[in-house]
Amino acid sequence: MAQLWLNSAGRSTSSRRRSCYDREVRTVKLARAVTGVLALAAAAGCAGSQAGVHAASAERGLREANLRAPDDLTVHGAHIAPESVSDKETWDRGPAGGTLAIVAGLRVVTWPDGAIAAAVDRLPAAPSTAVPVPERMGGGYLFAIDSRLWRADTWLGRAEPLTALAGPIMKLQIGLDRVYLRSTSGALVAVDPRRGVLRDLGPLPATPAYGPIAALDAWRAVAIGDLRGAMLTLDAGSTWRPLALPIEPADVKAMSDGIAVSGLDESHQMQWWEVRPDGQVGRLAAAPGAGDDAAAPPKLDPSARTFGARPLATAIEDGWPLTDGTALVARDGALGRIQLSNGALVESVPDAFPMKPARCHPVSLAGKRDPGAFGFVCGEARGRTVVYRYAPASGRLVELRRFDNARGARLRQRRARGAGPVRGRRGPGRSRRRRGVVPHASRRRVDGDALPRRRRRTRAHRRAP
Repeated sequence: MAQLWLNSAGRSTSSRRRSCYDREVRTVKLARAVTGVLALAAAAGCAGSQAGVHAASAERGLREANLRAPDDLTVHGAHIAPESVSDKETWDRGPAGGTLAIVAGLRVVTWPDGAIAAAVDRLPAAPSTAVPVPERMGGGYLFAIDSRLWRADTWLGRAEPLTALAGPIMKLQIGLDRVYLRSTSGALVAVDPRRGVLRDLGPLPATPAYGPIAALDAWRAVAIGDLRGAMLTLDAGSTWRPLALPIEPADVKAMSDGIAVSGLDESHQMQWWEVRPDGQVGRLAAAPGAGDDAAAPPKLDPSARTFGARPLATAIEDGWPLTDGTALVARDGALGRIQLSNGALVESVPDAFPMKPARCHPVSLAGKRDPGAFGFVCGEARGRTVVYRYAPASGRLVELRRFDNARGARLRQRRARGAGPVRGRRGPGRSRRRRGVVPHASRRRVDGDALPRRRRRTRAHRRAP
């Protein structure tokens, strides 16, 4: 008969050897060799080497040590963020190389490294158009949704209704000192972007009808008028003069250092011309923004790709929260800390444990001595399964138990405070029990309450005729 001692750290020792913990769990006599069941506990490892406990072969750990899990695992400040953003849902460039997008009415900012930040509220529908408001008019963003105009102080700020028109809003145009709304009927309406009050058209050229309007600042603007073509002002609208362009002006667009005018030439080919701040014009080789990437995407660390295109989704699926607002993820031999607020990869440690490729799922190993203890159960496809414990002092993973057969281990976690037993297949001395049936005597916990009761039940079963 073989005997197995289980201490509260889930370590197996010989019956001749005392545990390094004060409280010991009673021994249970099992028939033949006991290799099928291992109880995982919440406490950290004791000093000295123990049978069945191995240090991870890798020496690398987190850069910042003593990062622990909170006693309360509830992550506060829940918010909604899309897992993917298509090119059709992007609007403009954002800060620090980010991209502004709207997904199902939710405004988000995405970055090349997979980080994503979302607004606290959602728009009632996807806007037909959205434009940034210059600082001279109060800043922020305007969103046209059907016949209503919404405004937010920032792209992710809370949006509030500003004004409404009789019909749907088709286009928003920034003027010298006001914003122009163009309805589907072609009517042009001027609005104060700060308060949403309707105003007169202001300093525009005299023309029967107005086309597109774009302003570089409070002094310089270009407007396309019916029968007059493109006209330029350099004195805040006091005077307007026509622009001599070899095209039929159709659209205007404000740039950082000028205004672009587009239209068809005599051969019906689209051309773009630039109106510089001094009023001079010049031909543009391409449309504004075509191939004009503000900055090349930063080169990512190869280990960062381990955590997927959207690290926040990886943290939700396979992460464990830490006290600094990040989640710890173990995957494909690497450790990563992911910010839960925006999904940014704070730290990536390659070769942190010797399993690549492998998917790891976090489990609680909490106990009275360490209520925040946790670890990972990592498995290779059709390969071994290893149970690791996270050591906050060193920021590394410590191996607790391994199963070389892909079907050799199955984890069942009971209660919120952990202590989940692992069922494992037996060695060469096969049990005579039926496949898939585990006797009560082999389902052990480090919890002292359940063990005696199950032991008595097993003895009663043996006394039965």
